[in-house]
Amino acid sequence: MSRVFAVIRREYMVRVKKRSFIVLTLLGPILIAGLYSLPILFMSFGAGDQRLAVADLSGVMGDLLRADLARNNHLVSDDPETGKGMGLGLENDRYEFLDVTQPGESVAQARARLNKELGADRFDAYLIMGDDPDAENNFIYGSHSSSALHRSVDRALTRAAINMRSQRQSLGLDAEALADLTRPVRVLPVRVDKSGKEVSSGIGQQLGAAGLAWGMGFIFYITFLVWGTAIMRGVIEEKGSRIMEVLLASITPTQFMVGKVTGIGLVALTQIVVWAACAFFGSIWGVAAVPQLAELTSGINPAMFGWFILLFLLGFAIYALLFAAVGSMCTTDQEAQQAAQPVLLLVVVSFFAMFAVQRAPDSTFAVAASIFPLSSPLVMLLRLGITDPPWWQIMLTVALMVVTILAVAWLAARIFRVGTLMYGKRATLPELWRWVRAA
Repeated sequence: MSRVFAVIRREYMVRVKKRSFIVLTLLGPILIAGLYSLPILFMSFGAGDQRLAVADLSGVMGDLLRADLARNNHLVSDDPETGKGMGLGLENDRYEFLDVTQPGESVAQARARLNKELGADRFDAYLIMGDDPDAENNFIYGSHSSSALHRSVDRALTRAAINMRSQRQSLGLDAEALADLTRPVRVLPVRVDKSGKEVSSGIGQQLGAAGLAWGMGFIFYITFLVWGTAIMRGVIEEKGSRIMEVLLASITPTQFMVGKVTGIGLVALTQIVVWAACAFFGSIWGVAAVPQLAELTSGINPAMFGWFILLFLLGFAIYALLFAAVGSMCTTDQEAQQAAQPVLLLVVVSFFAMFAVQRAPDSTFAVAASIFPLSSPLVMLLRLGITDPPWWQIMLTVALMVVTILAVAWLAARIFRVGTLMYGKRATLPELWRWVRAA
């Protein structure tokens, strides 16, 4: 065992002292935070002020649309100081409402005319409203881009159409009354466990729990790819420099493989611990700076961190052993990249399976994917964050992962024992089978 610990110590100390490891460990939280926040930041910029040409052939809907957009702060203001309204949230697009209606014009004629004017850049987009809100192609939106009508205009147009229909049917409802009638309801989402106890209530708490599960899954995904590949390349480098022959004179191939996988696994765990500490203190600072974030953190179950460590250790052991076996049977990086494709594909497919599990966490597919050992680390962690899997499923998942580790370790050890001293071309599947049988 002392020789195994010597390999573990060597792998750990050599890698944690590298400048690249220190930089990536310190900058990792910033990069991850940027990955999450930049899309929201970019969406908040919106499209800015846009010149929207409106051709109202109905004689009614134009005024209704303008009033609705103004009521929801989506029109450029005439305020000389600001020049625009005060929008909140992600929908801060503003429109300069340009009335380009020509009396007696048909929808087709207005479309042809506005296409030419749009091509001359007299405005950014146009909207044609016919006189029958229920007719096909009564509303036409044109712009230089292929993007659909903005949600702010789409909703305002829908409310204007409802107002026009009510006027036609002589319901006697004004715009304010219709806005009150069509105002959407707010549903309070409540998560209840198997015992009937409320685990979380409110969209903020549920978003916080789901966001944590997705963040942990993303860390799994990156760690498996980066450090699994590092194990594979480390084996190839030592084979190429003939260091392997010297090492195997004093230690068995199996001991060397276990020491290398464990040492690099501890390096990855060290990096994750540093990131977790940064996330913890960052969340404390965030809640203090923005009290509204307290709802997000209140929905987090502390047990998730324990499950994270357990599933990470088990999952990393499985994939690290697979990558070590791949590295032992290759002699160049080019060969290893091809041979590692099936292992990399397993990691990628497991990550994308999380999207389907997010929609239906208790479906047959979700249960099967969370129990399957090669996808369990990501999928089961997500299910633990957004639902309450039965204990038998969790225990079965852990048991199957332990059995898989033993099976993969037995297989990888036999391949590693022969492959580490083999040079030349990459081994074929029949040759691998012979190695397994002969070792």
